[in-house]
Amino acid sequence: MEGSISRLEIYFVESQNIVLSKGHTIKIYVRDQAKLIQHPFSTSVIFDVEGVNQGEPMLLSVEEKNEEIGIGDFKATSTEQWVNLSSKDKNECGRVKVSVHVMSIEDAQMRRSPEKLPTEITDCPRCSYLQKISESQQNELLSLEEHKSTYSDIKQIIKEYYSVDHIPYASKYIPDIEELGVDLPAPCHGKSSQITKQEADHLKEVIIGLTEKLKVLQLVQDEVKTLRQQLYDSHVNRLNLQTTIKENTEQLEAKCKEQCKKHLDINEDRSKAMQSLLDQQHVYAQKCLEVDQLKSDLSTLNANLQQLKAEQYNFNTMKDHVSRLEAELKESSGKRDDLNNEHKKTLDDFSASKTRQNANIENLNKEKLELLDQIDEINKQILSQKHQNEGLNKENTELEKEIRQLEGEINSLVDENKEIEHSRQAALEKEEHCIKLHRDIHEAAQKFESELENLSKLNTQLLKEKTNVMDELNKLENILENKTEEVQDLTRNNYSSLAQCTILEQQICIQNDQYEIRKTIESQTEVNEKIKDILLEEIGSMGEQLKKQSEECLLLSKSVENFKKILDGKNQEKNELLRIVEELKQVKPVYVPVRGEQVDELLAEVLNGRTDWLSIEMKRESQGSYSFGSKNIDIFIENNGLMVKCGKAIMAIDEFLKTYIPIEIHKKQLTKPESKLSTKFLAK
Repeated sequence: MEGSISRLEIYFVESQNIVLSKGHTIKIYVRDQAKLIQHPFSTSVIFDVEGVNQGEPMLLSVEEKNEEIGIGDFKATSTEQWVNLSSKDKNECGRVKVSVHVMSIEDAQMRRSPEKLPTEITDCPRCSYLQKISESQQNELLSLEEHKSTYSDIKQIIKEYYSVDHIPYASKYIPDIEELGVDLPAPCHGKSSQITKQEADHLKEVIIGLTEKLKVLQLVQDEVKTLRQQLYDSHVNRLNLQTTIKENTEQLEAKCKEQCKKHLDINEDRSKAMQSLLDQQHVYAQKCLEVDQLKSDLSTLNANLQQLKAEQYNFNTMKDHVSRLEAELKESSGKRDDLNNEHKKTLDDFSASKTRQNANIENLNKEKLELLDQIDEINKQILSQKHQNEGLNKENTELEKEIRQLEGEINSLVDENKEIEHSRQAALEKEEHCIKLHRDIHEAAQKFESELENLSKLNTQLLKEKTNVMDELNKLENILENKTEEVQDLTRNNYSSLAQCTILEQQICIQNDQYEIRKTIESQTEVNEKIKDILLEEIGSMGEQLKKQSEECLLLSKSVENFKKILDGKNQEKNELLRIVEELKQVKPVYVPVRGEQVDELLAEVLNGRTDWLSIEMKRESQGSYSFGSKNIDIFIENNGLMVKCGKAIMAIDEFLKTYIPIEIHKKQLTKPESKLSTKFLAK
């Protein structure tokens, strides 16, 4: 164990990444004893630490206004040490280089009472003299150490003192080094024969050390003098600068007053010009609104005319189709009357609708002429004001071109959608008619097949009866042959006369039977021939009917094929239109900002760089206020960036779009589940 210490002096030599000042407080913690010692900050800090051993680890803490800035560990040894300071989060906040001087209990007592002499006085004069010399040397060393610390304190105090501008230079007091209370040892002029050579050498070394220390003190005095001169020069320069600054400020104030007057005059002229421009813009805006209303009326009339033309075209196509169906229906006898009646009704409806459409077209043409006359009058009025608003007209023409392009795109999309709907309706009607024809053909074919089955059944029955009759005839012939053989046998065996009589009688009977059988066979054959003729006639008529129906089926199949070709063509047109619509959907809409408005232009740059907002309605209500879907927001510029105020929340534009685009898309899907093409909203 090393010896215990009672005093600890810490000199702050250097600091990195941290600046220490008088507002800081230095605290020391002894780890083993958990003792706390604090002292205000200065370049040299002295702590009384009784009961602490040399080399013991300690903690140095820096605080500002009772808040810990950093803390680090060091050892109680007389060396220069780097203390790494870390904050509460265990992050390094800087480091300090300190020079630690440790003093034992005896050194501290001597320093506290340097003039005390030991109580025990020896009788030996030599020992008393040597003791006095050693005490004086120790006192000199302690005073020199204090003097070093005071020089660093003096430099710091001078810097801080002369940094205050309101204190005049004459009232400042800079102490000399002689006034710091350094007691140098008095030279010893007396000689003693009792001093040995070793003592003389030791005294020489002490004197040499003291001379070197005096040289150091003289150098410090020279430095203090130079610092005084520099401070005086800086004070003189500061006064000169203050005078020059006052003169320059007076000149600048005069110039500023003149410029303010000029600016006021310019602002008045500018306000008058702006007022006149605003009046002209108001008049021009009213005229533009009237023109826009007339244009909207014209666009509606053009749309109605296009609808009527499309209906007339569909009517003509339907008329041709009806004429074809009439030719086909004339051939079919069973359904001709019903189809004629339906055709008459459709013709009557179409004629009535055509007359109505013609009347509407005439009315629309009249309204169009009236509107054209009104447009001519308004154009004349606008031409009278164009000379006054040429600069405004240029911007207006550019905007009108963009509006026309957009209107053309919208009208083309509307026309294509209408054509698609009309083609869908015509295709559906044709498909329904084809389905009806197929059903009729199927029913006729089923009836014809049922009749053929009945005829085939009758033929099979007649053939069976004929085969049965032929079988009976064959049986009778076999019986006759058998009987003839038997008669022959009988005639051979029996008596000749009786046999002949019987044979004759039997022959007569057989002939009669054969005659009757022949009559029955002939009558049956006549009946069969009649039935055959009737069946052949019916079969011929059925064959003719089948031929007619087959021809009708061929015609219907040809018409169905034609309809299929037409449907295929319509489907191809529909697919092309759908492809065009998809290509138009893929065309990225652009948000058009108001020229000259910085917020709107920056917003356009942000929105045109994204694609996820296209299905959401973005509309400019006024300067800085917008409607984003179902949200009303305010947009402004802060720190060269766009900030959005939604309700009480304020956030950046990217964060707002990231959070609210999915919410608005979800709301739109809940209200309108069908996906629609997102429209582009122009700024007002």
